[in-house]
Amino acid sequence: PEHGSPAAETATPAPTAAAVDLSKVSFQANVLPIFVQHCSECHGDEKQEEALKLTSYRSVLAGSQNGTVVEPGDPDGSYLVKQIVSGKMPKRGKPLTQQEIDTIIAWIKAGAPDN
Repeated sequence: PEHGSPAAETATPAPTAAAVDLSKVSFQANVLPIFVQHCSECHGDEKQEEALKLTSYRSVLAGSQNGTVVEPGDPDGSYLVKQIVSGKMPKRGKPLTQQEIDTIIAWIKAGAPDN
């Protein structure tokens, strides 16, 4: 085969960026890793800015000192979505990718299940 084989050109993204089936988003498998990677520095076990901890299902739904950040079934009404879509969060570090944002929105739209 020649050097520029079609398989190489249509290579799928690296496994870390594997496409998530947005109709079956899992909190444990798809959403929590995003929170741990991007949010836990300020909203984790060590430190909880605004009293928001994003390292477990229960703490995510519990919200912050200002109230809930996730409204199950209503991504548009979810403060967390507004913060990540606007790029205000994370304050430090790279903004979430569109795929990561879509994953979180799909999970909230599905009713924010504990799965």
